Amino acid sequence: MNGKAKVNLWFSKRRSFTKPHFINCKHLFTFTKLNVMWYGIILIAGILLLGIGALCFKKTLYRIKNGSLVSGTVVELESYQDRKKDVLYRPVFAYKAGYAERTFVYNVGSKPPAWKVGEKANLVIDPNNAEKVMVLTYFGAFGWTLVLVAVALPMIVIGAGYFWARNFFQQLLAASW
Repeated sequence: MNGKAKVNLWFSKRRSFTKPHFINCKHLFTFTKLNVMWYGIILIAGILLLGIGALCFKKTLYRIKNGSLVSGTVVELESYQDRKKDVLYRPVFAYKAGYAERTFVYNVGSKPPAWKVGEKANLVIDPNNAEKVMVLTYFGAFGWTLVLVAVALPMIVIGAGYFWARNFFQQLLAASW
């Protein structure tokens, strides 16, 4: 039997989308307790990560608002090796805190170097502890917030989407009886 005959045979059968169709497909919309548990865990974890991200955002805004804004200059590029033995470069900033000249080694390195010697950047210094310095770049200030929210939002969409679909299909099946 060639492909054309198979197609014609398929169309020649009467297909109806009445109640028996939904009854036969009921097994496709079963939701086990194990699925409910795992998707519930994903949803709760996503909500927790979103909450932690919001707290990080609030803390960062507080540090920016209450900290001292100073201008720092890259005085050297410090090289170091990571776990893979690659050589990375991170900037060392010089800035004035009060009357003292201080240096700050940025904890993020890259290859090739992201900063050049002599380049200026805005730094926020904690007024209670001059050793706590934050570089005012988008990822330097809000890095952890971005990471947490980027992980949390898909988890919330997946977890909440599962429960929404579960409710939708249960109502659909109940209406088809």
